[in-house]
This record gives sequence, C-alpha cells and structure tokens, in this order.
Amino acid sequence: MNIFKRILPVVLLLVMTVSGADAMAQETSKNLSVGKKASGKTSFLETQKAVRETLDGMVEAYTGKNARQFMSFVAENYMGDDSLLERRIRRDFSKFLDMDIRYTLNNVTTDSRNENISVAVSFTRSYTDVKTTKRINKNGSAAFIFRMVDGRPRLFNMKRPYMFGVGK
Repeated sequence: MNIFKRILPVVLLLVMTVSGADAMAQETSKNLSVGKKASGKTSFLETQKAVRETLDGMVEAYTGKNARQFMSFVAENYMGDDSLLERRIRRDFSKFLDMDIRYTLNNVTTDSRNENISVAVSFTRSYTDVKTTKRINKNGSAAFIFRMVDGRPRLFNMKRPYMFGVGK
C-alpha cells in the first residue's frame, strides 16, 4: 500500500500530461489546414505552385497561339498597356511558327501581405521565323510581377527582356 501511495501521484501526473498534450495537438490540427498558416494566408509552397500553374498556362496559351486564353492570365490593372501586350502577342503569332518555350523558375518572392509576387525565370525560346524559315533558339532570363486576384496569380508587370511578345 505504501508503494501505491508513492506511484499514484506519478501515474496521475503522466495521465494528465499525456491527455493535455493530446488535447493541444487536436486543437492545433483543427486550427491549421495542410499548407495554410493559422492566419489563413497562403503558404510559400502554395504560392510557388500557383505561380508555376499560371506560367504553365501562359506558356501553353502562347505556344498554342491563343491570345484570349493568354490574356486571361493578365491582371485587369496590368502595369503596362494590356492592349499593347495583346498586340505584341498576336504579332508573335503571325511572325513565328512552331513556338516552344521551356522555363526554369529561379526565384519566387512575396510581399508581406502575399499580394505581390516577384518571379525570376530563365528560359529557352525557340521558333521558326515565317519570313526566313530559320529556326531560332534564344536563351534568356525574365522577371515578372504577379498580383493575387481571387486567390490566383495574375500578371501585373513584365521586365525586359520579355519572354512573351517579342516580335517587332
């Protein structure tokens, strides 16, 4: 009986500690969903994935010569002239055949509110010039700024050298 009196407080302490930790873990799992911060902001990996999906969509629309689809990835408040961007894109479609773009995402950086996303890519662009029928391959790097619109990144600005809309 003497041993029981000594062990009982230790057992009770262990039970209380384990049950308290379990309750805290359950509460934490309720507050956090996978890939989301407790504040509800998008995680970096989700942002990077969304940017990659947007760039993939832009490349697919560009190489598929679909200006309407391409422009659906451009923010309404695009920093440059969005009608000029669309004209440059369409000019590329008429000047180049067999367009192909491969890119590597080098850097993705967000502002503190996850609204503006700076993106740096390196790319290889190849196409056939309609006038000369020569196959042209160019390597370069480009910088983009995307804005989150309805939870999806939209092109807000492009820096030279351009990855899209290169025809003169």
